[in-house]
Amino acid sequence: GAPHPPISGAGAVGWRVLLYWPADCAWHEAEVLSHDESRRQHHLLYMDGEEEWAELGKERLVWLHATRHGAVSAGIVRGEDVPKGRDAVGWRVAVYWKDDRTFYEGRLADYEPSTGRHKVQYADGEQEWLALRNERIIWRLAPKADGSSSSSSDGGSSADEDEEALLQGSDGEA
Repeated sequence: GAPHPPISGAGAVGWRVLLYWPADCAWHEAEVLSHDESRRQHHLLYMDGEEEWAELGKERLVWLHATRHGAVSAGIVRGEDVPKGRDAVGWRVAVYWKDDRTFYEGRLADYEPSTGRHKVQYADGEQEWLALRNERIIWRLAPKADGSSSSSSDGGSSADEDEEALLQGSDGEA
């Protein structure tokens, strides 16, 4: 039979769930990323790229299954494929750091075919090479279609400025 779903706590980490949102009268799929015992809340990543902390014991939900270790990609429109290899270079993404229990914003700057790893340049200046297939990724913004990254000359905001504003996030911190 199917494994018995956890009731609460750290045992829920790694499970896929459906949560009911009364605001739109719909069920939304999410993965439980982590658990904070002091707050009695779980960090959820929804498949549309949204994330939140919630007290699962107070939510209307359905336990789906435990996820396999490996990547979870969110923020891609249903029916579209997750970018792979060189096609992913230029994308703005958020990468989940389990130990910090948060996503960090960055840009996929390069790809090394021999290792299958992408170079992530984070907004804080840090960089690392990652095998995206092993990571929790939110795909934020595709590169411009023409592949350029230069500023606009028409006096309006450039794509780089728009992307920088996106990296600043809602709390104004990079």
